[in-house]
Amino acid sequence: MSDLVCPKCECKTYYDMREQVAWCWRSGLIEIGDEMPADSPAGGGAIFVARGPKAFLKAELDVAARHGQGASAGKLIVPGVPEAESDEAAADALNVWLEWRSKGSWKKGIVYGSMK
Repeated sequence: MSDLVCPKCECKTYYDMREQVAWCWRSGLIEIGDEMPADSPAGGGAIFVARGPKAFLKAELDVAARHGQGASAGKLIVPGVPEAESDEAAADALNVWLEWRSKGSWKKGIVYGSMK
């Protein structure tokens, strides 16, 4: 079996290997797209989380992130960030999560950011 062939469709299509990027907001909400959004003039810009192949990025984050409940159902959230009482505590929680995700061999071409 090869990583270039889709096991679900019996080799009739290929994985989408186009690069995508993931970012989060101060609220901890993780979003994925083709490029990061521009910073707003009032501040409050997006924080880089990871980049990698579209075929694997969402699945990787889906396993590692917390799943929203209630109004944020179906959304991915960085653990510890929404509950942080200050911006510094939120940055620390994000950094711990990013360092944890940077380790290991499961990444499949995904590169995580750092708060350092």
